[in-house]
Amino acid sequence: MHSRHQKLVFPLLISHSGPVNGKENISQQVEMGFDPTTSKFVKALNAFYQMSDKTIEEKVNVYKRLIRLYCGILKRKGLLRRLKP
Repeated sequence: MHSRHQKLVFPLLISHSGPVNGKENISQQVEMGFDPTTSKFVKALNAFYQMSDKTIEEKVNVYKRLIRLYCGILKRKGLLRRLKP
């Protein structure tokens, strides 16, 4: 981790009273598409520490359902073409 990023992340990690498993949370955020070189990553890290794993999973599932619903609407209106893999 670059020193610039350490300056952003370390105060966040220290500010929480409970034990922090930073490596697991960071990996999870990167898998979800957060870029660890941005300030949004630090904000997401903060949000992860404030929610339980179950709450995060529920929020992600709601987001996925909304995306599927939105894509379905766009397809019906002919505004979304199938992307090639």
